[in-house]
Amino acid sequence: MSRRDRSAVAGLAAELARRLASWRPSLSQPSTGDASNPRAATRTDAHLGEALAAAHLESLGYAVVARNLRIGHDEADLVVVVPPDRDADPPVLAIVEVKTTRALAAPPHLRIDAGKRRRLIRLAERLLARHELADAFLRFDAVGVDLARKPPRLEHLPGCFEATSPTGRRHRGSRRSE
Repeated sequence: MSRRDRSAVAGLAAELARRLASWRPSLSQPSTGDASNPRAATRTDAHLGEALAAAHLESLGYAVVARNLRIGHDEADLVVVVPPDRDADPPVLAIVEVKTTRALAAPPHLRIDAGKRRRLIRLAERLLARHELADAFLRFDAVGVDLARKPPRLEHLPGCFEATSPTGRRHRGSRRSE
């Protein structure tokens, strides 16, 4: 990635992080509950998977601007700024859903049901509107984390579903990854 690309990603990430901090979104914290409780163990696995996914995306040059972003009842595991593929391309804002498992499971994009896609799209629309980013390029990614393997295996699927509004209209700032 060129110095210009890193600068563009860092600039957009810093601006978005500043805007997010200005209205103090609710961020969930990792659970420190009883490890014998299956629900607490699931939450702990989910937070571990999100941390591994964030570290992986940062190693690819992505800038993580929010974790566990909640707007109303909608929540996104990660919000990242993706570096451009080519010099002429602007950075892309990606909403990332992390799916963590300790067992054989379907690929992560197949585990994001229609209801979750609607909630992610609604969150993205509110985020873009609230921060006057209506012309931002937007995409939805999935990261699968398999904790049963040592070391854990990560599968990143950029642009795993189309950025259409809940009414089926395509978001004007969306673009598929190539």
